[in-house]
Amino acid sequence: MEGQLELAGAGEHRIRTSNGSISLRMPHSTQGLLWAVTSNGRVEVLLGEHRIAGQKEVVLHSGAGPRLELTTSNGSITVLGY
Repeated sequence: MEGQLELAGAGEHRIRTSNGSISLRMPHSTQGLLWAVTSNGRVEVLLGEHRIAGQKEVVLHSGAGPRLELTTSNGSITVLGY
């Protein structure tokens, strides 16, 4: 799954896949909670001042805002800022 995402306001958002990668582009100014986890892959987050790579699970809390959950079993997760 590939895409660009801007979250506004509050709420919970989930993107899940079983056999595939997730690749998102989000504004560097994104606020809220980001939770990304994979069983067989890697998580890479380059968003705002956060630079995290090579993990199985990443949790970032950046101010008030929505919650975004990204999960996959067999694939990687990439979140890049723009």
